[in-house]
Amino acid sequence: MMRVLFTALIVAAIVAAPWMGPHTRVVAADAPGRVFSGARALPIVNELAREPRPMGSEAHARALALVHREITKLGLESLEHVRPLGHVPGGRLVNVLARVPGSDSTGVVLLMTHYDSREGSPGAGDDASGVAAAFEALRALLARGVPRNDVVLLVTDGEERGLLGARAFGAEHEWAQEVRLVVNLDAIGNAGPAALFETGEQNGAVVRAIAEHVDAPVGGSFATAVYRSMPNDTDYSVFRARGVPGANIALTGNGRAYHSVLDTPENFDPRGLQHMGDVALAMLGAFAAMDLAEAEQPMRRFIPLPGGAVLHFPASWARPFAWFVGVVLLLAAAVSSRRASRLPGATPAHAVQAIVLVVALAILGAALAAGAVASGLFAFGGWSEPPSPTRAWQVHVRLFFAVALAFTAHGAVCAWLARGERGRAMLAQVPAVMAIAWVMALVGLGRFLGDDALPLVALCAVPVVFTALLAHRRVVAVFVLLGVALAAQTLQGIYHVSTTSPKQEVQLAAILVALGTLLVATWPARMAPTPES
Repeated sequence: MMRVLFTALIVAAIVAAPWMGPHTRVVAADAPGRVFSGARALPIVNELAREPRPMGSEAHARALALVHREITKLGLESLEHVRPLGHVPGGRLVNVLARVPGSDSTGVVLLMTHYDSREGSPGAGDDASGVAAAFEALRALLARGVPRNDVVLLVTDGEERGLLGARAFGAEHEWAQEVRLVVNLDAIGNAGPAALFETGEQNGAVVRAIAEHVDAPVGGSFATAVYRSMPNDTDYSVFRARGVPGANIALTGNGRAYHSVLDTPENFDPRGLQHMGDVALAMLGAFAAMDLAEAEQPMRRFIPLPGGAVLHFPASWARPFAWFVGVVLLLAAAVSSRRASRLPGATPAHAVQAIVLVVALAILGAALAAGAVASGLFAFGGWSEPPSPTRAWQVHVRLFFAVALAFTAHGAVCAWLARGERGRAMLAQVPAVMAIAWVMALVGLGRFLGDDALPLVALCAVPVVFTALLAHRRVVAVFVLLGVALAAQTLQGIYHVSTTSPKQEVQLAAILVALGTLLVATWPARMAPTPES
């Protein structure tokens, strides 16, 4: 049982570690001008988010004045793009623009955010943080010298009422036709991480810029697949529909604050602002120096890896790679099942029992994980209505205990089964069941989420192949840990996005543990003593 508990704690630590949020410190206000300083940007968040600023309100008018003031402080001319709209409060929308001429421009890079908020929500994260990050990132870019390409700052109005400002700019303004790349800043929470969750169709140049210039990015093509399955849009949606590639960046932590009274400066995490600003400046700097004639390149999929590296490859490789992994999984399942059938007392019925065991472990783990997270929410006072703000460390603690409890139970069940000959024969079939389950996951996720989801699922399945083939060797633990680390690193942004309410956090923890069974169930089975140990 000590070995089982130790195993569960290791897995829980790997799974929960990325959820702690951006591992970054807020840069002080006296930092060199070339870098993004969260401390310099934070006063804008505090001022903008004193109260809700929906269209037509007095706070909205003050926000408009602040935007003009901050553009003037950058030494730029602020321009208004006004469109009468009788169906909105105030009767019109007002976009604010500023243009930085490039030294040898090949087109326009658009830096975009929005200054209005939902009615009833102060909007510290959505989107005062985006406004603050945009101004500080542009200031830092100008401190580095005149950029090669023109940079247009667009602070839109009416985003919360259906992307009104972005639609009007795209349809009416002459500058919109010059845009070749976009950096859009938004939020669905008020803390980090800032996820790069969308890049457009012809995104080859954008993905290469992410890999070369962003330190340990969060997001990836799987996040794009999940985002597109949701009914959400951002201002970038207007340009994505026109085929303009870009970097859509959003704060995803503490989703309970999204569009709620909780989205206040007091609940806002400045580290999230620093993380967003670092990513925005990296992308803005790369785009501003790029030959924009080459901005549209064939689509690439990308996967952030543990340690900060980015794996990327042509989009056309996604399906063949998934098919190849699927075939290898089936072959590994056949080899593993054949080996298991040679154990003393083994019968074909043990394969069926192994399937039942894996399903039972997934259900048991999901139930225990849901209970652990729900208990943690009650303990931390997070089950109130409206839900109280939650910090990344609280999510980390709840998820850690949920995973530890679930996989301790997994290991205990496997250890009990391994005491008898029949139980060992059943456990020996678990690796083959895992491999087949991953084939089903590839088919299912590819069907419902599209090709963007395939590379990550296929890559996570690679350790399952080795697990199935080497289940009788202790080295299998290494492959399981690699698969767990990769999945945890890549899915962290999705986890934050999906915890906008206590109910969603409970559900997602249960789903993560149930799916995690497909990676981890083989290991507890191996930790139990068998004749081949």
